[in-house]
Amino acid sequence: MRLPRNKRDQIHLAWNFECAYCGEFFGRSGTLDHVIPKALGGSQELSNTISCCLACNSSKGHKDWITWYRAQHFWSDSKEWAIVQWLGDHQPSDP
Repeated sequence: MRLPRNKRDQIHLAWNFECAYCGEFFGRSGTLDHVIPKALGGSQELSNTISCCLACNSSKGHKDWITWYRAQHFWSDSKEWAIVQWLGDHQPSDP
């Protein structure tokens, strides 16, 4: 998904230029991740797109985000809740 620079920056700014998953500060080198992958029915909507470091984006790939995230050593309940809130109407179901 190619967003205009200002939209990308708005998403990164909303996440304080940190990865929504691991919390790593990445400055201007972050990527955007479709929380619910398009391959699993995720939308192109901005509400399904979060700031993500390259390592987490590559590791998660097209996996179910909750299953993947809960298996990571950096998982946190508060970060998971923040992602769920960001998703808005795209509430995922528990695996």
